[in-house]
Amino acid sequence: ALQALLRQSYTSEDDPAAADRLADTLRFEGRTLPCGLLDTQFLQRQAARLSALVTQEERSLCSPMQVCCAALLLAVDGLMQEDHASLQLWKLSAGDSLLRRYRQQLRRTNQTVLLSKQRYRELRRLALKLGPDVEQSLLTGGPQLPGKIHSEEVSLALTPARCKELQGWRERHATRLAAAAKLRAGVAHIYDRRWAQKGEGTQQLKLIVQPGHAEFVKEASELFAEGFLISIDYGADADALVWQALVHPNYEGIHTMDAREATSECSGSYLACPGLQDLTMSVDFTEAAEAGRTLGGWKTLAYGPVFLLELAHDPWLPEPIPHLIERAGGPRTVGLHAWYRHTGGDPWASFKILVQHRGNQGSNWTLGPRELMWPLQSEPRLLQAPAKCWEHDTSKPILAALVAQGAKARFGSSSRGVEADIAALQQTFEELLSDPESLQRSIDDEVARQ
Repeated sequence: ALQALLRQSYTSEDDPAAADRLADTLRFEGRTLPCGLLDTQFLQRQAARLSALVTQEERSLCSPMQVCCAALLLAVDGLMQEDHASLQLWKLSAGDSLLRRYRQQLRRTNQTVLLSKQRYRELRRLALKLGPDVEQSLLTGGPQLPGKIHSEEVSLALTPARCKELQGWRERHATRLAAAAKLRAGVAHIYDRRWAQKGEGTQQLKLIVQPGHAEFVKEASELFAEGFLISIDYGADADALVWQALVHPNYEGIHTMDAREATSECSGSYLACPGLQDLTMSVDFTEAAEAGRTLGGWKTLAYGPVFLLELAHDPWLPEPIPHLIERAGGPRTVGLHAWYRHTGGDPWASFKILVQHRGNQGSNWTLGPRELMWPLQSEPRLLQAPAKCWEHDTSKPILAALVAQGAKARFGSSSRGVEADIAALQQTFEELLSDPESLQRSIDDEVARQ
């Protein structure tokens, strides 16, 4: 596909060998780029050990190098996702598994070219110049080119600059993240059904980190000395998003939307057709509120589902405005259902509203009765609902609400501290997971009730 695209892009007036020279350059870059990602003492040791185990024929595919860096990078990444500790200690099982994975990736990546982000963009532009059909063929496959782009997700260590960028977020959520990690480690062996004992394998907690939240409220502080900052989007509070990661450990948290009707093939994964489809994710309103408070002096005045706007009142109106559901004559449409509640599969589809304020003017404003607001607390409340008066917690995913409800029924509704709350949640979580049929009935009942 690379050779065909480049040859189509160069006209007969160009140097006829230019396309071949550029293809050779891209191949060389593709072979050396992953070697730089393996440039650590730990990974160099793995490469040296692996080179002694491969056959001469396998080694010849990587000449002049002892191993193929792209295949090794993907093999190490896959094994680290599954059994990080065994790989670090170079246990015999890890060595066999790495060799097996390396050979699989060697066959899979043979005759492929690894592209940097810049090179990918250049090829996309070349394909688009030849027409949208060629671009689509490059991304999804088609008759115009004999191959297509493939995307892989590889976990890499954070750079110092990235760590500095995330420092504020880590500090604001340190207690919550530690509690969630402890709860995840306690139930992963049951929930994932891959390991017989607690502590085996690699436990992951996938969360989407969005530094833009803090940058947004920080820049708003520089623009306005006082006033209101109103944010409306789909999302949830930090506790709910952490619970989403706990009960859906393989959920990436990234929503994909087709940018063009002709690229529906891209919608199966956010890794497909990079740069072409729309990627979005849920807003962390706790982060927006806490970052606003600490970085800009913004005070949270209201937060909750967007239908809280119906609680707003204007003293100059001759009569109150009826609720949307009253004006519609009942929940007759899918849109109205989505307006008032979330679904179990996509819990944050309903929009939320966050109203923040700074300064003196308007500081006594409120959006309806304060007791109806959804609190955004800085400390984690994984066991508790946002408010004590809630009989059912609709802010959490359904399975998470069932775990919290069961823990409170057994150990009491009052929080006894983060450590005690996590222990109660872990025990209840384990008990619910031990009886899948009963758990599914409870989930179905809760879905029907909501």
